[in-house]
Amino acid sequence: MTDEPSRYYPRFSRASDHDKLLDFYNSNAHKNVLKRDTDLLKKMISEGAVVMIEDEAGKIVAASITYPYETKDAHGNEDVKWQEIGTLRCTLNGYGLLATLVSLQTLHTFLVEPPSDRFIAHMETAPVQNLAMKLGFREFTPSPEIFTLKSAMVPEHNDPLARENWYQVGIEAMPVMAGAIVKLFDNPVIENPHTHEKIILDFSRSTFCQMLEPEIRALAAASLGNVDKPDFSLSTKKQQKKLIRDFFH
Repeated sequence: MTDEPSRYYPRFSRASDHDKLLDFYNSNAHKNVLKRDTDLLKKMISEGAVVMIEDEAGKIVAASITYPYETKDAHGNEDVKWQEIGTLRCTLNGYGLLATLVSLQTLHTFLVEPPSDRFIAHMETAPVQNLAMKLGFREFTPSPEIFTLKSAMVPEHNDPLARENWYQVGIEAMPVMAGAIVKLFDNPVIENPHTHEKIILDFSRSTFCQMLEPEIRALAAASLGNVDKPDFSLSTKKQQKKLIRDFFH
């Protein structure tokens, strides 16, 4: 009789995760993971903007964070124009967990707090860029406003923020990312192609996945446009509201 593969549990953060998440990022610092303002990190953790993957004992092996870029609309009202997918870090390599993180956090933000414009991300290394491209991200040149807003998140960062290797994604890619998660719902066993070791991704600790699995499956089956020709003339937030109405009819 063979042993069952080890189980790992994706879920979203809560306030009680402050210390363990800050320790995870501090203990696993990486040159390509830009350090953010500590108060901002605590805020994002409390608001459930961090997706993490833990082992059976609750030790974090992967995490990433979504950052809202708040602006003013034409009427002076607060508006989250962009949502940045960032701070990706994984210590359990070989299982494609970064793609799971990006898909989960983008879907979560799309369904819970969609940006009025688009999702954005800065990705420097080819492996991360390639996985992002497979999920529907495409390279673009950010506006000066994006750099101004990001600078406020990294006050201790003395070097100029990178102007290259930025990626964007809109509603067109939501079915791609939803499809990636649905595949894991239906077959949660992942094999490392190099070591042939297997793990199981268990979504039972994720309230988001438990509650919104029907919506995620509906998104996976939807046809929302060509990822190579995203239409940002329409508000992502308004399109999300229409989709949600359609789901419940």
